[in-house]
Amino acid sequence: MPIAETTPVGSTVLLLNATDLDSGINGIFHFSFSKDHYWQPAEKIARHYFDIRPNGQIIVKQPLNVDKLDQINSHINHNNNKIVLPNVRGAYQLKDIDENISKDANVQFRFRAVVEDEATRPYTRSSEATVIILVTDENDEPPIISLLPNPELISSNALDTVTTSNSFSYFWVFENQPVGTIVATAQAYDPDFGGQDQVECNLKDSNFSLIRLTSQAQPEFDRNTEVNLLTEYHLITARILDRESTSHQVVTIVCSDMVGHYTERNITIRILDQNDNRPKFSHEILYLQVDENAPYGTQVRQQSQKVNKGYFNNVHQTGSSQGLLATDLDIGINSQMTLFLLEDGVNSTKFKIDSHTGIITTMDMFDREVKEKYTLTALAVDHGNPPLSGTATVQIIINDLNDNEPVFSTNNYTFHLQENQARSTIVGQVNATDIDSSAYGPLEYSFANDPDSVNFTIDKITGIIRNRQPLDREEKSQYIFRVLVKDTKIKSSEFSSINKLNSRSIQYTGTSTVTVIVDDVNDNWPVFISPNSTANTLAIALDQKTTGYKLAYIQAEDKDEGNNGLITYNILTGNNYGLFGLDSTSGLLYLSNPFSDNNKLNDHSNELYDSSNTSNLPTKDEFDSLLHKSSMHILTLEACDQGKDPKPRCTLYNNLKIMIQNNKEKDIHNLESKQSQYHSPNQFINAPGLTSAETIVSSAFKQNHPSHIQNNFNPIQEFSNDNLYQKGTGLTYGNLLMSKQNHRLNSYTTNDIMVTCLSIIFALVLIATLILVCLVRRRIVSFKTQTKKPGK
Repeated sequence: MPIAETTPVGSTVLLLNATDLDSGINGIFHFSFSKDHYWQPAEKIARHYFDIRPNGQIIVKQPLNVDKLDQINSHINHNNNKIVLPNVRGAYQLKDIDENISKDANVQFRFRAVVEDEATRPYTRSSEATVIILVTDENDEPPIISLLPNPELISSNALDTVTTSNSFSYFWVFENQPVGTIVATAQAYDPDFGGQDQVECNLKDSNFSLIRLTSQAQPEFDRNTEVNLLTEYHLITARILDRESTSHQVVTIVCSDMVGHYTERNITIRILDQNDNRPKFSHEILYLQVDENAPYGTQVRQQSQKVNKGYFNNVHQTGSSQGLLATDLDIGINSQMTLFLLEDGVNSTKFKIDSHTGIITTMDMFDREVKEKYTLTALAVDHGNPPLSGTATVQIIINDLNDNEPVFSTNNYTFHLQENQARSTIVGQVNATDIDSSAYGPLEYSFANDPDSVNFTIDKITGIIRNRQPLDREEKSQYIFRVLVKDTKIKSSEFSSINKLNSRSIQYTGTSTVTVIVDDVNDNWPVFISPNSTANTLAIALDQKTTGYKLAYIQAEDKDEGNNGLITYNILTGNNYGLFGLDSTSGLLYLSNPFSDNNKLNDHSNELYDSSNTSNLPTKDEFDSLLHKSSMHILTLEACDQGKDPKPRCTLYNNLKIMIQNNKEKDIHNLESKQSQYHSPNQFINAPGLTSAETIVSSAFKQNHPSHIQNNFNPIQEFSNDNLYQKGTGLTYGNLLMSKQNHRLNSYTTNDIMVTCLSIIFALVLIATLILVCLVRRRIVSFKTQTKKPGK
């Protein structure tokens, strides 16, 4: 009975028929497989695919597929009956079935069927018959694809990377291999018609290609030799592969037969790694930081103030530590690496790096003011063969701590300021520097608590010093005070998270001394001290031999200094006859004779006569006659300083009285009594002369100069060779030629005596009063003591 292999399951392929001449229950029968032949392989195959119903219907129990007898045989192989074995090339062939199955393209099932009546046993009757069912082959199967790895790759110890399944196959190839490298061998055949159908295979990938090895122009199939015709292809690379670009590639092989049945096989090809990539750091320049003064072994950390310039992503976290991050695109041992830290081509002596974690620690203490940053080279070497390396520049910034105080450019500043300058005039500027970073700035200037500083202000940023009000040099010529400079105190939130020593919160102060010298301006007038309003008269006696003698010192003072306080003297009026000379430098007033060789003018004496009235200059004979007459002269004196800023200042004294008595006169007092008779003070007074010049000077000085002003105007009391003033001797300013004892009078006045006596009397009265008080108190105490006794 021939049937097609495509007959559906459950279909009736044959109806058995039998007859029984008995009647009744003995004539009723049913059909089944023969129990006497169930152990035979053919019987087992038949029972697997077919079923005999009691009514004699033979139906299909399992799908019939002539091309897959290996699957049929696997279901009945549990009894260890060797039915079918595949050949070495992947084809399949039936064995040990003998003549029960045909050796052509069809499959024949042969089994025994039995019919048995329903009589009571042991009276039942049965009979058997052989059933032959022929299953014809149809071209309904797609090609079968088998894949084998490249034996050369198997020898490279990569076999453990290969797995296969019905739908996927996993193979491998090293990257960077030349084009045409064999990855695998593909075998394909069509199970229809004994494998004689032609098969064609193609590849859906541009990175790989197939090369056909066996031609099917004359297919060969010989069941007797158990060999089927296979179509073989080599799967080869079509380009150089890079594992770092694609580590796995899925390739699809499509094989089809002549009627269009096809099979697709997905192949996953793993690209094996080669050490073709150098280790690479995340950035070419890595910025790290560590605090100055950090102890030995401090871990360097990343600097996170900037972005996209090597500040981020240049370290990786290792627990609580941070290490340099280097990557290698290779895998396995090729990606394992060792890290080194180099300085000038050799291992760094300031820092060390953990060769595996990349953690950098210090090997020294650093001072940012000595060196601000260190530039090192990080080297990563992988473990591939041959090993490859990569480098990066590491800049370790030494973070500044406030460990230095500000320093002024000098310990002592000296500034000059002219007196009388307006308020807020710039006196000078102090400048300080701090070798710590600008994070601890700007510097702030201030004054210390010194008294002199209250006269000035200072700009806390620029250090410019100004005066608060105009300064008077004559009141105070120099101011000395201290200036302070402080750096900035950083807020606690800005402290280093590593350095907990609070060193950033310390604020340092620098100190310098400022001296402000008030420069003099010619703002004071000369003031006459001698003569003055209460001592302005000079009485002298002279004869022909007394000319050239010193009379007195004219004194004036100027509170200014230098040339502004340097005074020169001059007689403006009252010296019409040139009788007096005045040294312009020392202020010495002396008797003069314009006709004497010893009295010629020099650089230190002024004119001997009033230059405004030169018509009155006497002849020599007339001048000699003046020496024998008494006279009264009133001189106008001028004292000028030498200042030029803004100009010299001059003061006049117009009431210096000089009374001259010839030694032949009897009494100098006659001159005073007759002074009112003369209309001109410069006219001569004729009076009786006194006996000596010393007597005249002494008596006149006593009348006009009381003791409380005796030191204000100092005449020369004694005429001697030492007091002779020779013109041209060059007396210097302030060279007083008289000692203090020559200025003092030898006798006391009545007022002095009265004051002394009254003082003594007052002291005696005071002592007597104290004694009287003590006696009275003692008497009172004694009286109280006596009054208490009777009451006891």
